[in-house]
Amino acid sequence: MTEKIEYKKSSSLFSKYEYIWQQRNNTLDSIFWFIQKYHIEMDDYGNITVTNTDAKDVPAFCCHLDTVHTQDPVPQLIKDDILLSFAGGIGGDDKCGIIACLEMLETMPCKCIFFRDEETGCKGSSKYDTESLKDNLFLIEIDRRSGTDLIFNSGGTILCDDQFKDEVKAYFPHGEEAQGTMTDVNVLGDAEINMMNLSAGYYNPHSNNEYVILSELQRNIDCLKAFAGNYCAKRKFKREVNKYYGYSSETQGTMFPGYGGYDYEYDRNDDYSATDAWYKMQFGRNWKQVKAEDEAYLRQWEQNTQNSAPDKSAKGKSKKK
Repeated sequence: MTEKIEYKKSSSLFSKYEYIWQQRNNTLDSIFWFIQKYHIEMDDYGNITVTNTDAKDVPAFCCHLDTVHTQDPVPQLIKDDILLSFAGGIGGDDKCGIIACLEMLETMPCKCIFFRDEETGCKGSSKYDTESLKDNLFLIEIDRRSGTDLIFNSGGTILCDDQFKDEVKAYFPHGEEAQGTMTDVNVLGDAEINMMNLSAGYYNPHSNNEYVILSELQRNIDCLKAFAGNYCAKRKFKREVNKYYGYSSETQGTMFPGYGGYDYEYDRNDDYSATDAWYKMQFGRNWKQVKAEDEAYLRQWEQNTQNSAPDKSAKGKSKKK
């Protein structure tokens, strides 16, 4: 049985990476301070690959540098655990993934890939050289809402074998297998290795109400370190191409019309917002229920925050002892 990972507050993920949280879209410049001591490669599209070892058969992780937001965030940390922005969305999708990758580079021999333009249709990952991944043990993307979802099936594409699923679940006792949609690992099937997408602790993505629970991000980083640090199996996994979605760059741009960023066609309809469009693509028939649960959670958090605020009307009334 694996050791249970404690669920604890982790404001250090804010203070340590505050500069990254402050960016609307991250670039080589904004992450360079964290990766400068490693080997850095940039391909013709601008995808950044960082390795901290000469070994080839090591774990690989990935994330994306862009967000859907149109203005720079103003990060605000609430109760040392909940991170949001006073202006627009905080961009946890996928700054959480960037931070997780940087943490992995500090911890173990590995490869981390920082993709460009995921939000506009996985354009960066569709241009990536999948041959460079074939020697890696696996590829895990950290780009999924909530803190519990384990994505092994993304948009109808099976990303890994059943043995890999069981191996991952053993190290994520809090995890729940869920159905994913479009993200970078969907288009990298030619690498023929096991892949998955992991929850990153962000909620209400693609909206101004987006927020991040840092303790959930930290817990998954800790579990990921434990899993990858003990993993040594190397197996090929050849995907079946989904007849509706596919996975190769040849079908890129047609899998999820409107995916990535806001769907401005929906913005023109007051009764159907861009956020609604995203929820519908993510959760299908259950999208309204999931959205309602997210909104109820946020309302409860706001109410709890107000109730715990100090009573300013009592200021000056207490006597000094």
